[in-house]
Amino acid sequence: MDCGCFEQRTRIFEIYPSGDGRPNISGIEGRFLEIIMTNLGKNYEIITPEDGEFGTELTFGIWTGVIGMLHRGEADITVANLGVYEDRYRTVDFGIPYLLDGLTYAILKQNDHWKIFSFFL
Repeated sequence: MDCGCFEQRTRIFEIYPSGDGRPNISGIEGRFLEIIMTNLGKNYEIITPEDGEFGTELTFGIWTGVIGMLHRGEADITVANLGVYEDRYRTVDFGIPYLLDGLTYAILKQNDHWKIFSFFL
């Protein structure tokens, strides 16, 4: 089974060379991938997109990145810290999100007295 991933070192998914030819993987996504493949009873090979992209739709349904690898049948699964966007959602099946980042929005503080009620804004 081929798994489309990035050779990035973000502590989310890290790939290091090993002496036996199999990559050493670590991070939450590395562990997640190992658990999935172990439970499926599958061996896997890490492959990376040549363009280094997550996946953008070009013209005529052509995709870049790991989404393109799935779309073209070059990868069977991808574990790549992917965002679920509408165009990607129409093209590939996503699992349940397993990671929530801390992205949010901000507004100018007006009055600390009302901070307790900020969740209503």
